[in-house]
Amino acid sequence: MTTIRLAIGGSHHALTETLSRCGGELTPGILCSYVYLDIVRKYGATWKYRDWVLDSGAFSVWNKGKEIRLQDYVDACKALMDTPRPPVEIYALDVIGDWRASLRNCELMWKQGIEAIPCYHAGEPQAALIGIAKDYPKIAIGGISHIGRGNKRFKWLEQCFARVWPKCVHGFGVTTEKWLTHVPWHSVDSTSWQLGPLRYGQWGAFGNARLAIRGGRVDMRAEVAKFMALEKRLKSHWFKEMREAEAAR
Repeated sequence: MTTIRLAIGGSHHALTETLSRCGGELTPGILCSYVYLDIVRKYGATWKYRDWVLDSGAFSVWNKGKEIRLQDYVDACKALMDTPRPPVEIYALDVIGDWRASLRNCELMWKQGIEAIPCYHAGEPQAALIGIAKDYPKIAIGGISHIGRGNKRFKWLEQCFARVWPKCVHGFGVTTEKWLTHVPWHSVDSTSWQLGPLRYGQWGAFGNARLAIRGGRVDMRAEVAKFMALEKRLKSHWFKEMREAEAAR
């Protein structure tokens, strides 16, 4: 069923302050980038979360003028799969600006036993989207913010889903409810639950109000609760479609 994962990174103080206080019905799924894996290794033992997935973080690294070696990423994935609490999904290592190289990375990961999820990025040929949807049980879509605004994005997403449905699709950085109720995402991730309060003092749980509460050891459980309530609504909204998508895997 539809899943919202809270992407983690940045201040381990705020993450620990928040996730160590979660539990019961307030137990989110999380997404961790490879570049932030040390935070999970060092502080994650006290966190309470439902499950987690691993992303390569290639875009963040690329923005810094660096790169991730494929074999280093594969070795890390293999080590994590042997831990008591392995990631339930792993996303393939992208090569920014080269969809063919990204696809080769995904293929090589599968050959080494890592069932990686490939990503289609806005601006790449539609044939690339159709190809990965044909060859893999789940795919991801990224770079949506580069597709204009408003109706233009909606139409673009509609075209993407029309070409691959009933494939299970993850949306990178898809957070607003109008996007999540427009097409049937299998899963999405959000950085805004953490970036909003910590960087801008903007709290979605309080109507996007700007509060004098930011940085440091901030307890962000209100943001966690907001996204978990949205996830519950989405599970109901897309119940029929998710059953169809999961049956087609």
